[in-house]
Amino acid sequence: MLFRSIAIIAATLLLTVALVTALKLAHDYLKERNARLFDRYVEVVGRLSALLIGTFAVEMLFEGLGSWLQNTAPAWK
Repeated sequence: MLFRSIAIIAATLLLTVALVTALKLAHDYLKERNARLFDRYVEVVGRLSALLIGTFAVEMLFEGLGSWLQNTAPAWK
C-alpha cells in the first residue's frame, strides 16, 4: 500500500515536471511569433488549475472536518 502511494506521487511529480518542461520549450519556440497569445493561454490555464486544486483542497477540508465531527462526542451530552 505504501509503495503504491509513493509510486503515484512520483508519477504525478514526473508528469508535472514533463509538462512544465514541454510548456517552457513551447514558449521559447513560440516566443517570437505569438508570445502574447501564448502567455495569455498559459495565464488562463494556470488560473483554471488553481481553481481546480482549490476545489479539491476545500473538499478535503470538509471531508476531514465531517469525519472529525462524527468521531467527537457532543459537548452537551
